[in-house]
Amino acid sequence: AKKRSPLGEHSFKIAFFTLGASSGIVFLSMMAFGVIHMVPHEMIPIGGMIIGNALNVYTQSTERFRAEVKNTIETIEGMVALGAPLKEALSFASKASVKASMIPTLNMLQTVGIIHIPGITTGMLLAGADPLQAISYQLAVMYMMVAVALLAAVFSTMFSYHVIIGAAFTDPR
Repeated sequence: AKKRSPLGEHSFKIAFFTLGASSGIVFLSMMAFGVIHMVPHEMIPIGGMIIGNALNVYTQSTERFRAEVKNTIETIEGMVALGAPLKEALSFASKASVKASMIPTLNMLQTVGIIHIPGITTGMLLAGADPLQAISYQLAVMYMMVAVALLAAVFSTMFSYHVIIGAAFTDPR
């Protein structure tokens, strides 16, 4: 994550806290609700899916946030000059980056069940499992993916805005 979305000397800390917080919240929530249990054959694949999805969204969100700030730096400077807090001046760029980084996840949700049957459901059906049980597991996985994507996108903008805005103000045009 540090190399995929370089944010200067704070790259590792921002990536670590973003991925750790978003993945940890979703993983612990799934354990608290009894969706997964403390057994390796459940924790390893679910943890891999959570962290992998969080990493993709983190990279997309920080890149889009950096581009939004760079493209609208004059507007941000004007808002700050008129007395707006920095977070408020960056709110439109932050919202745009979160929205853009959620597009692949939302597109995946729109096609599930209509265009394709996802992997876990197909595997369980081929193994002879009850179709309702297979679909319930798939729903849990889909909600997990949406939750971790949203949290990773929000946390990435929250944790990186000081670094990104600092770079935007110091970059020569």
